[in-house]
Amino acid sequence: MPTWPAHTQDNLIYLLDHLDNFQHTFSQGGGETGKPEERYVVTVQFTDHCFTAGSGARDDTSATVLYAAQVSRGERRFFSLRRYDLSQQLPEMVRGLMSRRCFFTQGNQYFIFDLVDENGHLVEYEMYFDVFKHGKRLVLSIETAFPRDPSRLASRPQLVPMNFASLLHAVQQGKNLRKPKQGRKT
Repeated sequence: MPTWPAHTQDNLIYLLDHLDNFQHTFSQGGGETGKPEERYVVTVQFTDHCFTAGSGARDDTSATVLYAAQVSRGERRFFSLRRYDLSQQLPEMVRGLMSRRCFFTQGNQYFIFDLVDENGHLVEYEMYFDVFKHGKRLVLSIETAFPRDPSRLASRPQLVPMNFASLLHAVQQGKNLRKPKQGRKT
C-alpha cells in the first residue's frame, strides 16, 4: 500500500503520514490468565477511503475538492476534511483493537468507536477492516472509516459480535472464522 501524498487545499497542506503502513504486535493470554501468550505481528495499512469520500456522500459537506492522487488512477474521490480530522485517531484505535468489541458485517469486519470530533461533539465512528495473510505475514487493512450520519443509523449493518483475537488466530492458521447465526445480535 502506498504512502499517501499530502493534499493541498485552500493554501493549506494536509499531511497523511499518520496513515503510513506500520507493524504492530497484538498479544493475548500470558501473565495471570494462566494461558500461554499468543502474539500476532501484523502489518497495518490504510486505504484512501479513510480520508476521502465518494461523490455520493451526501452527509459529508467537507468533501468538495478532488484528491489529486486518485484522479490520476481514474477514481473520483474527494478529500474530506471531516474524515481527515477523525483519521488522526485511527493508528491509536488500531493498536487498541484487542480490548474492543468487534462485529461481523456482510463483507468486512468492523468496529464502532465513540469519538470526540474537532468541535467537541461525540461522534459514532465506524471502521471497516479486513485481515488476511500475505505470504507468511498477517495484514490488517483498514478499508474505510467514517462518522455515521445520525439520520442514517437505520442503514448501519446488523451487529453480530466477534472476537478480534479469534479472527487473528483463525487467519494465522489459514482458517475462516465463521459468522455466527443471526440469533446473536447486539
